[in-house]
Amino acid sequence: MFAAYADKPELARLLLDNGASPNAKGANDGTALIVASQFGRDEVARILLEKGASVDASATIGGTALLYAIRGRHDRIVKLLLDKGASVEACNENGRSALFVAVQTGNPSIVHTLLQAGAKADAKAPTGGTPLMFAAYAGNDAVVKALLEHGAEVDTPGRNGGTALINAAHTGRTEVI
Repeated sequence: MFAAYADKPELARLLLDNGASPNAKGANDGTALIVASQFGRDEVARILLEKGASVDASATIGGTALLYAIRGRHDRIVKLLLDKGASVEACNENGRSALFVAVQTGNPSIVHTLLQAGAKADAKAPTGGTPLMFAAYAGNDAVVKALLEHGAEVDTPGRNGGTALINAAHTGRTEVI
């Protein structure tokens, strides 16, 4: 874990070459890959994956390495993890998928990457909202555009009957209206 946290790829390779498990768990059941993804340690993440780290291992809090990379806005690691087979539908402890996490971070590049990898633009959160509703509420026009370009339905109602347009109007987000 220290090699991932401190961004020491040589140390990570040395430990792994001498028998360290790439899937050992630390605090909250997190793995070194989760730590590397959280802190943007590209080379350490690459080495861990080469040595057999489980791409979809999940921590008790926060979810998979993909979710941590998304929250950290680490575009290259997001792409690496997806290329290595990370589940685009992985959810955090609140049942929100990777796309919801990306929408909440407001990073249109990662949103686009996830949509290209097969994330469902009209996924529903446990609360009934859609990614488009979240993006409209936040007023992130670039994310709204990305979702619409990938087929997000404009008038899908949430559990309370609200839509993306109602969310945008409610919060005064005229840029997305």
